[in-house]
Amino acid sequence: MRAALAALLVLAVSACGGSSRPAPAVDETAGTLGGVRFGATPAQVRDRLGDPSDSADGFFPKGVAYSGPPGITSPDQGTGTRPQTLHYGDSAYLFSPTVGVYAMATAARGSTTKAGVGVGDPLADVATSFKHIDCGQTAGGEPPSYNWCRATLPKLRVFFGGDPVRSITLTRR
Repeated sequence: MRAALAALLVLAVSACGGSSRPAPAVDETAGTLGGVRFGATPAQVRDRLGDPSDSADGFFPKGVAYSGPPGITSPDQGTGTRPQTLHYGDSAYLFSPTVGVYAMATAARGSTTKAGVGVGDPLADVATSFKHIDCGQTAGGEPPSYNWCRATLPKLRVFFGGDPVRSITLTRR
């Protein structure tokens, strides 16, 4: 009976256009999202996660409103080399040809950091879960402004966009 219900749930999710892929785990201590580490190459990400879900322009996947950091500095800034992105459902990975993955983000409901703050949680939870934080609001425009908090850890930054949190972005320091 349970197997039949599980199969029915998978069919229902697929029929509604949802993904059967679980929300990627965010490990801010190891610097991973969905098991992908900083420095990974596009081939290593594809080996781990399979084919990308879309090839839309921009860091965030097609259909996901941007709520990431106001700016992410490319390690190749000034060289004319454009970063590459790979999208997987509600998650994204940003690459440089010189350092590999240097930013990754998820807007997947159920994605939660090791500290316990996840997509859908109140932004105030960041202040109770991390020591070194700063918070603010993006400027208006497209997309509309949103509140955010950023936790600074020894090797990376964790950016929480929106209130409630709409996305979690990891960037190297």
